[in-house]
Amino acid sequence: MQEKRVKDIMVPAEEYSIVSATCTLRQAVRVMRNSIHRLNNRDPHCSGHRSVLVYDEDNELAGLLTFRAVMEAVEPPFLKVGYLVPGFFEGIFSTKCIQEANRKVTEVMIPIKDITLKPEDTLLKAVHIMLQNRLSSLPVVNSRNRVIGMVRNVEIFQEIANIISSENNDTDNCKAS
Repeated sequence: MQEKRVKDIMVPAEEYSIVSATCTLRQAVRVMRNSIHRLNNRDPHCSGHRSVLVYDEDNELAGLLTFRAVMEAVEPPFLKVGYLVPGFFEGIFSTKCIQEANRKVTEVMIPIKDITLKPEDTLLKAVHIMLQNRLSSLPVVNSRNRVIGMVRNVEIFQEIANIISSENNDTDNCKAS
């Protein structure tokens, strides 16, 4: 059985929104939100891409701004070090969001310059790099190092499910009642 390659499951780069590395977090978040609604106008829930591509002044991929990176930006430092005192007081979330809004997107994004895949790479390589770097998507670059697509964990999961499902016609229902 011929295994699929990264090129077989990647999402074309044109489907992703991009922002400049000079943008603020406020501007980049607005682009992220609009790209989600652009993908699915009928459903207000997030069903689109959960990241935007960040390009530097040389039009090179500098990083990814992900939902996780945005959430990490608004988490107060005292919660990151694991103080035992509960710090979940009313108003801290909104205050922290406003405080972080003018940060440069480069301070919040996940730098990704050397964390890329090639179209012919195996899915196992994609899984390994995602797990090693705690990423849910990876850019796919061509021979000129230009981004041509993205591989997301959802496409990899779908391929895992396809392989497992086709291996055995297990008709037992394992859903909880």
